[in-house]
Amino acid sequence: MNMYPLQETIKKETKKISDLITQSSISSLKIEDSRKKLAYLENKIKDNRSQCQEAEETLNKIKDKYTEVMNQAKSLLTKAKGLSNGFTPADDGFDEFREDYDRLSNDIGVLKSDKEQLQSRIACLNTADDGEMREYEERLQQIQKLLENIENTNAELNKIGTRMDRMQEEWLMPLKQLVGEINLKFATAFERMGCAGEISISTEDNEKDFSQYGLCIKVTYRNGEPLQELNSNIQSGGERAVATAAFMLSLQELTPVPFRCVDEINQGMDATNERRIFELIVDCTCQQASSQYFLITPKLVPQLNYSQNMAVHIVHNGPFVAQDKKWGFSKLCNPHGVQVA
Repeated sequence: MNMYPLQETIKKETKKISDLITQSSISSLKIEDSRKKLAYLENKIKDNRSQCQEAEETLNKIKDKYTEVMNQAKSLLTKAKGLSNGFTPADDGFDEFREDYDRLSNDIGVLKSDKEQLQSRIACLNTADDGEMREYEERLQQIQKLLENIENTNAELNKIGTRMDRMQEEWLMPLKQLVGEINLKFATAFERMGCAGEISISTEDNEKDFSQYGLCIKVTYRNGEPLQELNSNIQSGGERAVATAAFMLSLQELTPVPFRCVDEINQGMDATNERRIFELIVDCTCQQASSQYFLITPKLVPQLNYSQNMAVHIVHNGPFVAQDKKWGFSKLCNPHGVQVA
């Protein structure tokens, strides 16, 4: 018996069965996918129905609210027309109310605030008696008077301020001119000593506070250093004494007098500063138009520069100096014995 044809038939049938099984698995997967899509669509339809129901409810609420608002608007319009003789802003008869209407704000919040204020005022008026009304009117009059007084006071203050400015200018200009002259003399004196200095008016922060006015003296004794205000923390005692002496000499040159007397101006100075002051005094006093100076000092540094226009008087004093009675005036003034009448 030949088995080959039978085997071929079995092989073909087996292949068909395998293909059918594969197709069945694929169909099952497609059916499962379709079921899932169907479930998704059913859920989505359910959600859409729920949203449609909510939207319908919201629409009904809006319609109800719209109807309520429209009824309120009609009621308010009727009330507003009753206040304006039945006219609206679009009517020509509304002109007598248009000015007050135009002053109203377009902002509902502002309108509500104005309404509350008016209601508060109305409530106060409803509870006020005649005495309170009189008091209110009196206070209004007092406020008006106070406002007028403030206005008059401000006008008077402006006049006083203008007058003060004019008086300040009349006073300050000569003062600035005087300080400028002193500064010129002071700077020249320091320039003679090989230094630099200046004097200016100090007004602090408020130029109107004249009690704070003063003189600001700035000096420097070394080349290359900036001018610094006279201060015990910066300059030495001798340097401050030099600046003080130069300042006094600058003041004296502006006041013509027959003579001046300077007593122990060099006390407390070191040799350098004492030499500076002595040479400054010599330069100032030995000029043609200078006043006569008497410089009294117990000591002088050696090798000073003296001028031909100077006279040096040495006064001796001590336990071994003869008394003044032994110094006959006639002998001193008349060495040749000429009698003085």
